Amino acid sequence: MSLPPASESDQSSLAVENHALREEVRSLHAARQEARVLADSTTRRDRDQVRFQAVFEHSPLGHKIIGPDLTIRQANPAVAALLGLDSPAELLGRCIREFSHPAHHDDWAALQQALWKHRMPFFTLETRLLRADGADLWCRVTSVLIPDEVGELGFSTLEDITARKRLEERVQTHADAQYNEPGRAERRAERNQRRAARHQRRPFAGQRRASTPSSTPLPTTCARPSPTCRACSTPWPTSCPPRTRRAGWRP
Repeated sequence: MSLPPASESDQSSLAVENHALREEVRSLHAARQEARVLADSTTRRDRDQVRFQAVFEHSPLGHKIIGPDLTIRQANPAVAALLGLDSPAELLGRCIREFSHPAHHDDWAALQQALWKHRMPFFTLETRLLRADGADLWCRVTSVLIPDEVGELGFSTLEDITARKRLEERVQTHADAQYNEPGRAERRAERNQRRAARHQRRPFAGQRRASTPSSTPLPTTCARPSPTCRACSTPWPTSCPPRTRRAGWRP
């Protein structure tokens, strides 16, 4: 039994329904693709966050994140150990200036101006900090700006350079002691006087002889009535070798 042919209105309604179904399928595919991309990006971001956190926590160098007001937002255990604290939680919410040596408070103001005002890509300084027990230490601080949801934060790396600074101070002290040794100035003045006296006696001692040949011909034989020739040490009256005559005759 054959079905009656569909009318034009039925065909048009079927075409509209098919078009709607195709659009719905296309939107479902697009939504699924977006969800897959979002899931991949979320997974990648989570993986990067885990890696950064692992490096941040286990690094032997001190790492901290500070705000524009130099308040510590996050710190790793190395910073706490560097400052003589038991836990990084003791640093959260505190200003880094609290641990600065009184003679180096301006160093952190320079860092603050360089990063957040002059927009430098990074800033490095060597400054002194105070530990919780009152001892001071030297550290090298390298800071860069990193983006954040609420603005830009400063990521700083702290390296203990106290041993190097102590060695530089000892070397400088030793050099100053040698330079200021008693009698050193007098001995230096005496050496300068001797040099000046030698220069007066032999004003051209430090200059090279002219390469132009002398107008006075060199003698072919030694004419000095001495047992030996001073130029070639040959017994008198033996003639000097030609090589000695070419090199020059010394009276």
